[in-house]
Amino acid sequence: MPVVHTLARAPADPAGGEPVGGHTLRLSLPVGAPDARGSAFARRRSVGEDAGNPWAAWCEVGRPLAPGDRQLDALREAAEPANSHRSVPVAGGRADVDLVLGRNEVTLPELTPVVDETPEWWSDSRLLGLGTEQS
Repeated sequence: MPVVHTLARAPADPAGGEPVGGHTLRLSLPVGAPDARGSAFARRRSVGEDAGNPWAAWCEVGRPLAPGDRQLDALREAAEPANSHRSVPVAGGRADVDLVLGRNEVTLPELTPVVDETPEWWSDSRLLGLGTEQS
């Protein structure tokens, strides 16, 4: 199944001005055939000042010259990009996606067309906590 990737970054002032936060980027990305409808699975990985930033975490733990095991674990965890996902509608073979970028953020959204394989007999109400139906 084709996956659509794009890379986006928050705008930066080449003159060294204050980084912009909360910048909205509106994308219209091709997903499937020109007449495709339905939905796409949108996965997003991001790094910025708050996520995927081990340098900021190193500063926050006091810039240790020789980090201990717990500090190293925290720094490795802080280096992981933030991950999120959602469903986006597809109409006319395109998905419109709005990305709100934080300060100095770089993000990689991926869109994959969804093929619903839910069996006809499936009912979410049978899951504990989602419905009142008892088995």
